[in-house]
Amino acid sequence: MAGDSDGAAGADDAADTAASGNNAATAALNLEMRRAIFENFNDLELRFTNDEVLGIMRKKGVVDDACDVCDVESDFVSLCESGLVRNIAQNFNTMWLRLFDAVDEMKCGACSQTVHLGRAEERACPNPGCGAPL
Repeated sequence: MAGDSDGAAGADDAADTAASGNNAATAALNLEMRRAIFENFNDLELRFTNDEVLGIMRKKGVVDDACDVCDVESDFVSLCESGLVRNIAQNFNTMWLRLFDAVDEMKCGACSQTVHLGRAEERACPNPGCGAPL
């Protein structure tokens, strides 16, 4: 029985490690999405799509070519929920987005990460696990 218990704990540990790795990947992806929006679409008059943001990230090697907008849909929804962008239209998987306000680039004093926040967003580091006031 002790062997069974150890095996179950090992499986749980592996699942926890995979989940935390996944969370780290999601956090990095979110920060890179914000960077791509800041560098390419930081104009209140522009409308852009999730496909365009993902294409920029593919060119930079942030995501591989097999990554599809469906794979990162929840990340775009979270950007909408944060107040950075708003979804102005949608057609199947393509979301047309527009900024709520201009995006600023800042350096977080707590985690030393360069972050991008819309002026209308709460002034807190968007890096999960940090959340320090900016």
